[in-house]
Amino acid sequence: MHHFYKTSTIVALLGCALATPALAAKPAAAGLFSYNYVQLSYVDLDSGFDGFKVDGSLDLNPSLALTASYMSTDRKNSIDYDLFTLGLAHHQRLVDLPKADLVLHGEFQRASLDYAYNNHDTETGIGFGAMLRYQVQKNFETFGDLSYTSLYDNDVALTLGLNLALNQQISLVGAIEMSDDDKLLLGVRVLLK
Repeated sequence: MHHFYKTSTIVALLGCALATPALAAKPAAAGLFSYNYVQLSYVDLDSGFDGFKVDGSLDLNPSLALTASYMSTDRKNSIDYDLFTLGLAHHQRLVDLPKADLVLHGEFQRASLDYAYNNHDTETGIGFGAMLRYQVQKNFETFGDLSYTSLYDNDVALTLGLNLALNQQISLVGAIEMSDDDKLLLGVRVLLK
């Protein structure tokens, strides 16, 4: 059953990618959301790890952004878990939901586990997904992301979150990721001009 769940999720993500041209508005539509930002967050994983994460995004053109992140966590100072990602995100306003963007993203991932007594495990993989960002009010956004990663035993995750703008440049971000290792994320996002 677990294999069926992962397979159906991958098919759904590919379906989103193929349906994007039919659902998206013309690239000339002004975006509601900025894809130029730096974000610093506290992360807490179900497996007992906690630490920090730094995310960044930079628009390369009106609908394509370069993304990167680095997460560093540990568990009671006995195991360190680090994750680095570098990727691209295609973002597009939706025709039927004018207050929403569909974001299709893919990234290269490199993870490392450092155990006590100098044991070390490093793995590289890929991740991809589809995210929907929705503007509830001018200063309040909700988002949902369905994603897949090939790291370690492969995993499918559903992330739900919110973004509350304190002013035109600074926002508070909160998210819950539901996967094999659930994650809580609380952060501050600074928009780049």
